[in-house]
Amino acid sequence: MLAKYSYEQLLGLPAMIDRTKLMTMKFLSIAQLCLFHTNPKSQPKSTLQMVQYSLQHGVSDLTSVGFAFYGSYLACLGEIPAGYRYVKIAIKLAESMNARDCMGDVLAVGGQVMGYVEPLPSINDVMIRGHEYSLKTGN
Repeated sequence: MLAKYSYEQLLGLPAMIDRTKLMTMKFLSIAQLCLFHTNPKSQPKSTLQMVQYSLQHGVSDLTSVGFAFYGSYLACLGEIPAGYRYVKIAIKLAESMNARDCMGDVLAVGGQVMGYVEPLPSINDVMIRGHEYSLKTGN
């Protein structure tokens, strides 16, 4: 789905500004997290919808959550390098959009994938940062 886009293209997508579309992303993000805990087999549908919706209508802060879960999903399928790529894009996107409310989720999900590629001490820092963001934002 995202393989044809370069790192720069994904980070350079236009911003989503339509309020209805932003609310759709919010709904998909909540659905994604709920499905992750209650019905994990259905969760990728919401993730893929978030990614596709962002490609069609622009990126929001919640796009970073979609990209992080997409990377996690790819890693679960055994495509760890691709999953790692999208996790790194998710983190960079969240940082560039100053998405403090999403950063805890992005780092928590991303840290799990990063553990397959990076040294574990660096992952500890990522997970601690994610925990701190979540505590600050009430997630």
